[in-house]
Amino acid sequence: MSRHSRAVRLARALSAAAAAVALVLPAPVGAAGDVTPPTGSTEIWDIDSTTQMIELHLTYTDPESGLDHLLVICDSGPEFIVPYTSKLFWPMHDGTGGCSTDFGEHSILVQVYNGDGLSSNASGGNFVNEPSVHLTVSANPTTGHPVTFTPVWTEGYVPPPDQICSWEFRWGTTTALDQTFGGETFGGMFFTLAAAHGGCGPWTLTLPWVPYPQFDVRIGSNAVRFKAAVDSTDRRIRSSNLPIAQVLPNTYTPIVGEPLTYTRYLVGGTTLAGAGNWSARLGDGENPLVFAKTGGSTFTFTPPTTGDVFVEWNQGTTDGNFLDTYYDPPVRRRDTTDPTTSVPAERIRTGIGSPTVPLSISWSGRDTGWGIASYQLQKSVNGGSWTYVGLTSPRATSASVSATAGSTIRFRVRAKDQAGNVGVWRTGALLHVTRIPDSTTALARSPSWHPAADAGAYGGSVTASKGPGATAVYRFSGRDVAWIASRGPDHGKAKVYLDGTYVTTVDLYAPAPDVRRIVYAKHWATSGTHQLKVVVRATSTRPWVDIDGFFRLS
Repeated sequence: MSRHSRAVRLARALSAAAAAVALVLPAPVGAAGDVTPPTGSTEIWDIDSTTQMIELHLTYTDPESGLDHLLVICDSGPEFIVPYTSKLFWPMHDGTGGCSTDFGEHSILVQVYNGDGLSSNASGGNFVNEPSVHLTVSANPTTGHPVTFTPVWTEGYVPPPDQICSWEFRWGTTTALDQTFGGETFGGMFFTLAAAHGGCGPWTLTLPWVPYPQFDVRIGSNAVRFKAAVDSTDRRIRSSNLPIAQVLPNTYTPIVGEPLTYTRYLVGGTTLAGAGNWSARLGDGENPLVFAKTGGSTFTFTPPTTGDVFVEWNQGTTDGNFLDTYYDPPVRRRDTTDPTTSVPAERIRTGIGSPTVPLSISWSGRDTGWGIASYQLQKSVNGGSWTYVGLTSPRATSASVSATAGSTIRFRVRAKDQAGNVGVWRTGALLHVTRIPDSTTALARSPSWHPAADAGAYGGSVTASKGPGATAVYRFSGRDVAWIASRGPDHGKAKVYLDGTYVTTVDLYAPAPDVRRIVYAKHWATSGTHQLKVVVRATSTRPWVDIDGFFRLS
């Protein structure tokens, strides 16, 4: 049973017990010889704002008469008698436990009685009953557009005008947000504001662009994490319904020995009560000051070493609240080394082989400086000009493209690093893309193979067989080969051999006719002479295996 469900059950039991017992203890009835009351302590262990229960841990002993019951008084209210327990959950807000129904500070006292009616000293203490709150984020947060964070308080609770609410808004990588200082670009702001000035209600601001568009927003102890779509690349928070401050560095890649400038922006009608304080600390923000300044909207210093540098600005406001804003892009040494890439590797992919030949292009990259930021891939067809090939992401190391049979094609790739250095183009081999029809004389067939009409096939027919063990051997010179076939509900399996060695079995079954399908492909690092053999494995219900030709790269 969870603690919350147990707490609810105990609350009901306590309420029933409170209604059934006297409000004042009966006079103690001491047994002869027992003059020692219980001894021990009561500790306020936990307060649950959701279940509105306070958890007390009691550690008492009484070796003579034993522990019998408890007397509980909350907020100087009525007395309650309950059986002794080492862990007590007490209702603190609904009135059933004698506590005031107001949120805020309360007191609870407990006396422990033994079997002869002797009591311990009263123990307990004060506690604060805070209302629960959770946050909601408006739908589809997008940079450059307003986003609203709405606190949802305990039902029926309205923050009083003098209640101070604390907000924190942060952005960065998951590591940075989870560890607060994680060696990645990270920033945020903290501020307090009274409910009378809207500080405990919804907060709407224009979402800024940041290098890692992942955000945390927190009010009190409740936080929500969300990611944002990117529309605008404006780093500024342009509007806010609450008074805030934002600091921004002039660059996200500070360099050792080069001046770095931060600028503080006031948003939402913020009025300062003083000059404001700037500070810069190396490391996690707790290390000694490296630079400090009082006043001004800008702060310039020269980082002396690599690593995180935590820059912070804070100041009070004219309405008695507090603003704090910070950033820590890591400081690096200047990167002047170009990134490198491997020569792109091309190969035929399985899949649909009509009307073009599907190819996959792959490469790798390396950078000894700040790391690779992006790759560029280009192709040249039939000796023409180079054109860009789109990538699925800036740092993708592979791409899927198509080539027309009968053409020549060549690919090249280069990298750009995070410092802006661009590597040289690495160009792959010139590839001849060829389709070989099933009627080619390079295909040696056993007698059971014969032409079969197939309207969807190349040329309207295939070479087919339903003879178990029938073989067809294609001899060629190249670096890639692909077998093209039709599939269907009456198609069986075939063994594939390369240069006399069995490599796999291909199943040509499909629930509906499927033509011009590349069912097997093989790549070699260099061009050479090879042979591909197909051996029929037919069954009575799925007898057919066919060949619709081959694709070759050479």
